[in-house]
Amino acid sequence: MIYNVSMKIAHLLENEQAVAVFDRFLPGMRKMAVGNPQAAQLSVEQLVRYTRNPKANEVIAALDEALNALNTPENAVSPSERKLIERFKSIEAEDRAKAQKPADHRQDAICPGQPWLDRFDRFYADTYETYRQEQEERVKGMQNFYQILGTVQPFRHPTGIPITEEDAAASGCDTALYVLARQAGEGNDRVDDLRRSAARVLWMVRQNTVLASK
Repeated sequence: MIYNVSMKIAHLLENEQAVAVFDRFLPGMRKMAVGNPQAAQLSVEQLVRYTRNPKANEVIAALDEALNALNTPENAVSPSERKLIERFKSIEAEDRAKAQKPADHRQDAICPGQPWLDRFDRFYADTYETYRQEQEERVKGMQNFYQILGTVQPFRHPTGIPITEEDAAASGCDTALYVLARQAGEGNDRVDDLRRSAARVLWMVRQNTVLASK
């Protein structure tokens, strides 16, 4: 959670420190916001301007500075965000439990089968973790949402990993189904670096299909 005048009133009310700051600059206004669901969805700045306070700019600037001081590691995750994290962890744990296979599992329908899928899952997770660490380092010390938004680079999904002889042997089947998918939008696949990525994809497709055809 990032504390500033752009945050919603509903999120601000989850933190006692933020509530104290709000009450100090806007005494009496919290009661109105709490009793009005629509007001709770406004940003702090929107609510201040809605009151037509003649000193709105001064109040907003001072309030923003005070709220920014709350951006500490202890306040990084709000109660509602923590609930969402726990919920997603629970869903992930349930999905993993459902997906568990017996130790002697052998894929008998699709080549290369589960060993390759498991290896790609690990490859994808490692790739994303590297990306996450790099982006956190890029925005380190930043507190302005729009500055962070303009600094973070989009995640590029891995193009895949080769199928090995071991994958084919572990599949226990004699028929291969190879699916090639393309994901792009708004011309983002036209730039040079993505063309180079496309070349890598084509190389990998050739390697995999040659193996699958044996």
